[in-house]
Amino acid sequence: MTAVATVLPPPSTSGKGVARRGPKNETIYRMVMPEHICPYGLKAVDLLKREGFELDDHWLRTREETDGFKAEHQVKTAPQAFIAGERIGGYDDVMRYFGKDVPDPKATSHRPVVAVFGIAAALALATSWAACGALFTVRTAEWFVAMSMCLLAMLKLQDVERFSTVFLKYDLLAGRWVRYGYLQPTSSILSISSGSIEGRPLVL
Repeated sequence: MTAVATVLPPPSTSGKGVARRGPKNETIYRMVMPEHICPYGLKAVDLLKREGFELDDHWLRTREETDGFKAEHQVKTAPQAFIAGERIGGYDDVMRYFGKDVPDPKATSHRPVVAVFGIAAALALATSWAACGALFTVRTAEWFVAMSMCLLAMLKLQDVERFSTVFLKYDLLAGRWVRYGYLQPTSSILSISSGSIEGRPLVL
C-alpha cells in the first residue's frame, strides 16, 4: 500500500495504550471488539513496540467505528499505523517500513516439507533407540520412510481439493479415476500404519 501524508489524529485514551509524546511516538488504529480482536493489529503493535515506539493505541470497538474510520481515511483495511503524521498502512506496510521481508502468500515454500522430514527423522531415531537400543538400524530407515509418508499425507489433508487437482497431473490411476485423488492421503496413512513397505512390518 502506498504511504500518503495525513494529519496525525490527536492522542486518545479510548484504547488500552496511553499516548506518550516523544521522539518515537506512533499512533495505531485496530479492531478490538467483543467477538473479534484483529490478529494483524496485535502483530503490528508488537512490532512497533519492539522497534522502540510508544503507542497511542486506538481501539475500534464496533463495526460502525471501523467502517467510519475506513471511510474517513479512505482505506479498505485495519489496522492502520501512523508515524510522525504519515500514514504507513497495515501490518505488512509496517514491516516494509522497517525494512523487513514480507512473505509472498503466492510463493511456494519448502519449509513444511523440510519440517516433515526433520520431524520424521527425529521420531525414527527416538523409536529406534527405545525399541532397539541403537540409533542407526535398518528399522530406523523403515520407520523414517513410514513416518515421513504419514506426515506428508497429513499435509495433503489440509487442502484435499488442491492436492487432488495437482495429483491428477502426474498420477496415472488418478487420471483414470478422479476420486482416487481425494482418497490417496487417507489410504496412505491407513496402509502404512497397519501394513508394510516391501513386506517388512513398520510397527512396533
